[in-house]
Amino acid sequence: MKELRKDYFLEEFVLVSPDDDIDQYFSTNNKSSDDSCSICKLDTSDNVIKTEVLSFFELENSHMETKNVSNIEQKTQKTIYIADKSHKKINKLSISKLFKLLKTTQSVYTDMISTDMKNLQIIINSGQYAGGNSVHNSIEISNFPIPPPVLVAEINSSKQTLLDLGICPMCRIINLETGGPRQIISTVNFFAFCPWASTYSFEFWIYPKSHQLSFSSLNVQELEDLAQILRSTLGGMDNILKNPSYSLVFHNSLNDPDGELHWHIEIYPKLIPKNGFENGFGIYVNTISPEKSAEILGKASRKELASLVSVI
Repeated sequence: MKELRKDYFLEEFVLVSPDDDIDQYFSTNNKSSDDSCSICKLDTSDNVIKTEVLSFFELENSHMETKNVSNIEQKTQKTIYIADKSHKKINKLSISKLFKLLKTTQSVYTDMISTDMKNLQIIINSGQYAGGNSVHNSIEISNFPIPPPVLVAEINSSKQTLLDLGICPMCRIINLETGGPRQIISTVNFFAFCPWASTYSFEFWIYPKSHQLSFSSLNVQELEDLAQILRSTLGGMDNILKNPSYSLVFHNSLNDPDGELHWHIEIYPKLIPKNGFENGFGIYVNTISPEKSAEILGKASRKELASLVSVI
């Protein structure tokens, strides 16, 4: 069982796992093998491993004098893990295999939307510091009992900018960053760059160039293009940072009439622990400028792309 707990005062939430997971903090064996890999143990199909895990959030009424747990009615959380059968990381797959992985993810995601599941999230956690597998990655699709606060803030900000300026703020960002010092790489349909106020060193975002609301709307050609830019940037990052831990999240529109957002992907390398500013005040400290990060990632990503398409 998991609990979704709300901060005493702020609109901040925490998923609290059961104490039977405590042994992971005292284990000295952090290596992954075919025998121990949790992903390899999942049920297999022809191209992917796909399984469903059902659990319940223990949600109770919030009382300051007892437990501060959100007063949302109990719901079922469904998480689906999708991974390639080969014991590899995402950034070591071929572009064609990554395309198949994304295509399966899109199909499952669309099916979950059709059943009217709300607040669907797509993430990849890779490496120990991101809480994921260092060798074999999976894509996770989960429904959440509440709209994630970060997405709600992005959606509200987007609406306000659209009212004030008459343009989608994400489209405006793409126009501002294209050809600039924070650009990493550009393909026919997608654009990768380091954001102006990056919270993590080597953090980067991938946006569709056209105004799209959801990953589910991509056609085959766009999915192939997404596989190419993802493989190039993640492979380039892996080469220069020597197998870093990272989290990758899809920021999609919510399955709600008022939840529209120019969808995109954000990648956060987890290279160093958080410090006091980040933990205590929510102010991130970035030890390398986004401009320098983009310069390094751009060179590595272009080199990776050239090797993938056999260009010397």
